[in-house]
Amino acid sequence: MKQYTKYLYLIIPIIILIAGSFYFLNNKTGKNIPVAKGLGNIVQTNSVQAKKVTSVTSTKVNGYEINFTRSSYEDSMIDGSSEIDITKDGKQVWGKIMDQDFSGFYVDEPGDFIKNADELKTKAIKDITGNGIPELFVEGYSGGAHCCSHSYIVELSDPIKVLFDLDTGDNGIEFKDLNHDGIMELSTNEDVFAYWHTSFAASPMPEVVLSLQNGKYKADPKYMRKPAPTDAEIKKMADSVESWSGAQGPDVAWKYAINLIYSGNVASAKKYVDLAWQSGDAGDFGAKAEFWKELDDQIKTSPYYKDLSSFFNLQ
Repeated sequence: MKQYTKYLYLIIPIIILIAGSFYFLNNKTGKNIPVAKGLGNIVQTNSVQAKKVTSVTSTKVNGYEINFTRSSYEDSMIDGSSEIDITKDGKQVWGKIMDQDFSGFYVDEPGDFIKNADELKTKAIKDITGNGIPELFVEGYSGGAHCCSHSYIVELSDPIKVLFDLDTGDNGIEFKDLNHDGIMELSTNEDVFAYWHTSFAASPMPEVVLSLQNGKYKADPKYMRKPAPTDAEIKKMADSVESWSGAQGPDVAWKYAINLIYSGNVASAKKYVDLAWQSGDAGDFGAKAEFWKELDDQIKTSPYYKDLSSFFNLQ
């Protein structure tokens, strides 16, 4: 018997440890959590993945099937996504996916988010070129403050033609028949000066007008050019400038210069800058030549620059 006694010194502590653990697990008391009157018990739980809900509808236009897919998350604040694709004889000929939503076409009123294929047909398909062939117009919005829109215009011809496919930033597109010929022009605003040395609210957003040229919508100086201001008007604007710093006032001092450039009046813009320049308070630029160099570089980032470079004539 003595030969087993030495093992008891090892076995007994193990038995006590197991028994103590069993007692603790079955008799532990939770913390008392104070609860505000009228609120009831508040229980914090792990988040549960929301159920994804997907709907698919389609409509037929001009021999094409246009499919609209909308995905969202049930009982959740999580953003969904939209997909539009065009098929013919069972084969996809065009398609786009947007992280949030597509909005539809309106000539006389603002667009709205598309919910199904019926709305796609009524809000986003119309003959805007006057040739009797309908176009699909959609604007995708990815969400976020001051961002981001992408516009598409697809002619439902055989084969299809993409007339417009461009990021328009924080700006949408308006349709205007400016010369009353039955063909819509597009009006939007330049986005490359957003946050350029200033806040978004003070950022210049000059108008850009596009017309249908050789099967594509391109920026058109013919609709953007405006009469040059008089020297007296330029001086009046220059005299109102108190600082060239981007931190001053609701608008930056160079907004007027940029608007003049986008109306084909670069000579007037240079006169204005010469008169309005504030050497003692030049903000981020330091020197007038530095301002012009940075402005030239910024304009060259515009998606419309290729069509408008000779119109700007900054050199």
